[in-house]
Amino acid sequence: MKFNVIKYFESHPMFKTGANYSLWGSLSTACTTLVGLVVMRWLTPDELGTWNTVSIFLAYAPFFQLGIQSGLNTELPVLLGRNNEDGAKERIANGYGYAILVSCVLFVLGIVLSISLYLKTGITEALGAITITIVAICSSFTLHFIARYRSAKAFDRLVTIYKIEIPIVLLSVYIIYRYHYWGILCYNVLTHLVHVFLMYRSLPFKEVKPRIQKPVLFSMGKMGVAMMVLVQLKAAGQTLPRWIILTKTNREKLGLFTPATAINSLINLIPGQFAQFFYPQMGYIYGKTGKAKDIWPYVKKLFFLLPVAVLPVSAIIYILVPWILETFFPNFLASLWAMRIMCFTFLFTSASGLSWVLNTLKAFKYSYFLALSDFIGCFIFPYISTIVLPYDILTTVTIGLAINAVINYFLTIIILRHVLFKEQYNTTIDTISKEQ
Repeated sequence: MKFNVIKYFESHPMFKTGANYSLWGSLSTACTTLVGLVVMRWLTPDELGTWNTVSIFLAYAPFFQLGIQSGLNTELPVLLGRNNEDGAKERIANGYGYAILVSCVLFVLGIVLSISLYLKTGITEALGAITITIVAICSSFTLHFIARYRSAKAFDRLVTIYKIEIPIVLLSVYIIYRYHYWGILCYNVLTHLVHVFLMYRSLPFKEVKPRIQKPVLFSMGKMGVAMMVLVQLKAAGQTLPRWIILTKTNREKLGLFTPATAINSLINLIPGQFAQFFYPQMGYIYGKTGKAKDIWPYVKKLFFLLPVAVLPVSAIIYILVPWILETFFPNFLASLWAMRIMCFTFLFTSASGLSWVLNTLKAFKYSYFLALSDFIGCFIFPYISTIVLPYDILTTVTIGLAINAVINYFLTIIILRHVLFKEQYNTTIDTISKEQ
């Protein structure tokens, strides 16, 4: 019997809603990516360098969160699934209070940095620092607000926000074209403030007031820090192939490897949005029934659907890569087969995020096992491939990464199937409540 995708989504409302949210979320991300590309055409290298100099401080802003909002994002759906509204509101209040606290700290640091840059270099860098401060504060609130939307299943509201936001983002690009460096400052302030305003306007649990309670924050932070470590472990694993290339060849080869990894964000755009929709749903289901095995049907479907969602984009890029390189990036023609192999690799990495279901269950030892397996594989398989395969190092390294992706894809399925049916994660609601 032929599989009809449209009828399948129509008969499964959750998947239909997830697809709608993923589509608009992906369009929003694509627009932001497009803006980043056109900026390179309109700004001079000096202007772009000035912006990159001040924006580098944004990389450190997430460390101020201490995983608090990540913990809220994981715990909140479970509490709502158990109808524990008091516990949910308590965590929302503390997450909100912490977002305000972080924003105050960022404000003070931003003022100090702006004054320091003004005295040392002048108004250009100082206004850049003020812009980065505003962006960082907006991001602090966004991290908290998005947890409320996803947990409250308010994805229809998020879609509405994206529909309003996308034309604003695209129209605001004219400011960059017209005013260059000053334009990019105004663009970032405008788009981030609009985003926060739109989210606050339709915010779920809007009546909840901010609070600061150390035990509650510690509880959320404990889980959040554990997840931060997992994120950092994954990020570190992605650097290992680069070290192999650098130690075996030179910086030029490493530069040629960049296009192969750069397509990751483009190919996994839709799976990333799918993940943002479904993880809270799974947490809600687990909280409601107390049985992790009830999540398995959704996990099993997503292991199939996410690579299918990636396949068309991956196939198009695979076909167009020779033309793209010859037309726009002739200096990177040596990256052709590395990019094509990575198109195959990302089919399997698209579902890797499903392992985060383990964090909802607080089954961290299994999460760390999968993270360490991927980390080790990112070194072992590319390194062995460079020894045994008679191809260029870019090709052999990416073949090794593809092997690692396939192995971890099936390993993740096996681990999740095992854990979701373990007795300790399939108990009664009363038992779970006593353990909390």
